[in-house]
Amino acid sequence: WEENMGYYTMYFSNNLSSGSRIYAFEPSISILDVLKRNVNVNHLNNVEIVEAACAQGTGMVEFYIGQNHHKSSMLESWSDNATKGTLTKVRSVSIDDFFGNDHLGEYPDLIKIDIEGAAVFALRGSEKCLRIKRPLVLIESHTPAEDEAIGNVLTQHRYEAFRIDDQKWILYNDRNYLDPDGVWGTILLITAEKKHMFKN
Repeated sequence: WEENMGYYTMYFSNNLSSGSRIYAFEPSISILDVLKRNVNVNHLNNVEIVEAACAQGTGMVEFYIGQNHHKSSMLESWSDNATKGTLTKVRSVSIDDFFGNDHLGEYPDLIKIDIEGAAVFALRGSEKCLRIKRPLVLIESHTPAEDEAIGNVLTQHRYEAFRIDDQKWILYNDRNYLDPDGVWGTILLITAEKKHMFKN
């Protein structure tokens, strides 16, 4: 399984504590049925699929569906170079609106983001959650713009970052992939006050 087919969803469903709830956000009709099927076949009863893109706000956004589902994104530049993807519109929701309004402020303890360049928008829509709940964030950066957006979270919300790719703490929040110690790759964001719990 690949990520947006339910791999992480299944892992968290089977390994988190009893009573945990997992929300899987997926806007792409090209892969949505596969995700639903995997959730049903594996009887993941603590999973709710949200048919929406995580974005800066709630409403409708343009979405490009590539021939390869890893080339589907809110960013035209990320979609297939040959076709530029099939342009459609999908429902969008921000983390702040979804959990702050629909779930009465029950913000998540962990957010996992790997959305093909569009984390720039998702992080802007998560600021209240980051400020109030201070969740762990597992995020994969694909572009310089995402590097910068993650760096802004680290600085503005007092987070530290551990890069999983090379098992190193990120030293420079204001530098991107061009610096080995900058922001790039697959990263775990940890609140500054909890960094001591992850030293080893």
